[in-house]
Amino acid sequence: MLNYPFKISFGANGDSKPWCGEGWSHDDSEKTHTWMSYVADLRLPLPRPRRPLILELDVIPKGNDQDVFIYLNGAFAAFWKVDRPTRMSTRVNPILLRPGENTVTIVCPRAMPPHDSSGGDKRVLGVAVQALQISEAAP
Repeated sequence: MLNYPFKISFGANGDSKPWCGEGWSHDDSEKTHTWMSYVADLRLPLPRPRRPLILELDVIPKGNDQDVFIYLNGAFAAFWKVDRPTRMSTRVNPILLRPGENTVTIVCPRAMPPHDSSGGDKRVLGVAVQALQISEAAP
């Protein structure tokens, strides 16, 4: 079980693979980030929080901008319009989490293929995720 605060790093140099479910594109050449497709899941073993949480996500959009939706255990948690590499954050109601495995789902409905798909890269890319951090909000 993870403890608050915790941070997950992505990319070939990161520690995200044990938590990643479907929708991630792990490429050893991408050292500091991992691309996601239209929908990507993280499965996180979390304790029940004592107070609201702050969820932070460091992302790089594919293209000029991306719409990014965040769901926790199927419930809507945040929407961000991302137009540059940035850290986005949202306050999370602790009622959305349960003790044990929790699912963070990231949705990018306007994901797109790489600019040069003639090289055989068939991926569909939404945002590149560099880090995810969850911590308890200050009282």
